[in-house]
Amino acid sequence: MRDLEKARALILNRSTRLKELSKTTGIPYQTLKYYSSEPSKLDDAKASRVNLLAKIYDEKEATH
Repeated sequence: MRDLEKARALILNRSTRLKELSKTTGIPYQTLKYYSSEPSKLDDAKASRVNLLAKIYDEKEATH
């Protein structure tokens, strides 16, 4: 799975708490909410943000 797909899966996962994710990543809550409502906008997101979200996705998958 590519980083963009992982980031999208993390954002769209109903169990992901966006406020908690914002605190963990430093990505503003409103930005995460925007990605959640418009997942295609992740295509235009900074690579560093996508990579960070993908890393968190991997960490969550490793604990499940």
